[in-house]
Amino acid sequence: MLFSKVSEPMLVMIGKKDIQVKWNIDGKLLEQAVSAKQNVTFSHPENANHVLKHYKKSIEVSSPAELMSGYNGEATFLDLEAWSLIVNWIKANSWLPQ
Repeated sequence: MLFSKVSEPMLVMIGKKDIQVKWNIDGKLLEQAVSAKQNVTFSHPENANHVLKHYKKSIEVSSPAELMSGYNGEATFLDLEAWSLIVNWIKANSWLPQ
C-alpha cells in the first residue's frame, strides 16, 4: 500500500455525504491499514460530499442528479467544516513559521 511508503504527514478526508467513498466502510479499512503509522490524520466532515463541497440534504433521499449537482453546481461551495479542518491541519503540520 502506498501509505506505508510515505513518511510526510498525510490528511485523509472523506465526507460523510460522499457516495463514492464510504467514510464508515472505506475509511475504516484505510485507518486499519495504516494504524501503525503516526503521520496519518483521518477526518470525516459531516456535510461534505466527494469533492468536499457542502451538501446539507440527506444522501438517502437524494436522487443521483441532485447528488451530482452538488459537485459543481452554481450554488455549491466548499464545506466550511472541511475547510476549517484542512486549514488547521496545514497549520499543525507546517514547517513554516506561524
